[in-house]
Amino acid sequence: MNYLSTTKKNTDYLTVFLISSLFTGTCSAQLLASELLEDDVLVFDSDTLQTVDSGSWWDRKPAALKLSAEQLMSQAPGNVDALRTRAGLEYEDAFYPGWFFRLDTRYTYYWRTDREAERNRGDYGELQTNDLWVQYSQNDCNLKVGRQTLVWGEVEGTFAVDIVSPFDYTELLLTDFNEVRLAQDMLVGACFFGQVQTQIFFTPEALTDVYRHRSKTYDEKVGSEWGGRLKWLWTGGDITFSYARLYSNQPILVLPSYESSLSRFHFLGLSSSIAIRRLLFKLDIGYKTDQKIPFTAREADTLDIAAGVEYTTATNHNFNIGVWTNEYIDDDADLTPEHYVTFGWNKLYLNDDLTMSALVNWSKAPKAYGGTLLSQYKWDDYISTDLALSWSDYKDGRQNTNPEKAITLKVKVVF
Repeated sequence: MNYLSTTKKNTDYLTVFLISSLFTGTCSAQLLASELLEDDVLVFDSDTLQTVDSGSWWDRKPAALKLSAEQLMSQAPGNVDALRTRAGLEYEDAFYPGWFFRLDTRYTYYWRTDREAERNRGDYGELQTNDLWVQYSQNDCNLKVGRQTLVWGEVEGTFAVDIVSPFDYTELLLTDFNEVRLAQDMLVGACFFGQVQTQIFFTPEALTDVYRHRSKTYDEKVGSEWGGRLKWLWTGGDITFSYARLYSNQPILVLPSYESSLSRFHFLGLSSSIAIRRLLFKLDIGYKTDQKIPFTAREADTLDIAAGVEYTTATNHNFNIGVWTNEYIDDDADLTPEHYVTFGWNKLYLNDDLTMSALVNWSKAPKAYGGTLLSQYKWDDYISTDLALSWSDYKDGRQNTNPEKAITLKVKVVF
């Protein structure tokens, strides 16, 4: 199963139709405002449930339309790593009491010197839809159907529990993992009962991680995934229990065929966060059954544990650090446990027009490290620029898809 699955193609055709309809219709549009989402869309991880306003039809907010054009270039020593031109469209509309629609799609052209174009042996374009869903809200519950992502877990930059949505590694990871998440066609429902939140999801045809656009990462058809979680909240903390029936996001080579295969497993998760003054302590524990052991014909259960701390200073510097380890629960597996450390920082300057952020990752097995320092400046309501410095190093001989050093510049214009 890969990014260019039949399901994705059908969704992309629907996206093109919707874009054409939006331009030819006579809807009232204004620039996309962030408060539209804050007022109208349920956010599961917030302390209060937010739903679409079910008041009078005549009091509804007008539709919001945003068009954007973006040019990105990433320069590594001696060659261009990425050269991409992108056109995007976002549209939101609370079109009827209790109903909300969102579309976020973009078309990216990969120029000949881009690393993805070189792998494809020629420049090409790719349509990607991050959001294409309809949400219905009633009282303290909502149901969202369509293309979307789903984030679980508490510790940022670790994946002990955050394993539902796969990743698109053709995108550049700077400092925000959400920028490289791969949207899937899903049904997600959530309800709020006092201090308890519930959530369920169903994915009819799951996707796997994407490494290249025009070649298959995994040839076999992937089936459905489903699961849910239950969250208790109290003043200063929360705890979440989750269960899911999933496929692994990355195929593994197994014996005797030396073919790629996906694990089909049960997942049990526990997540918690506790706030003490300016400190926020986080914990994720994930247990997976029937995980395939690379280059063998055997399977074993695995245990992932991630712990993190987030700290916000009096001057609004935000720091977070996370430690993540995972290992096979099998004495005969003879595999070295994997250990990861991630560090993040961000701060707003110049009346919130300048955002500075950093992301650093380190792993013991495989031996590797990397980091990015990102500056994002908003010149006005229409133009913004991003400037990033990145570095990475793999010391165990593994292939590194990212350059050891790179400088990335992105200019974005919003209409």
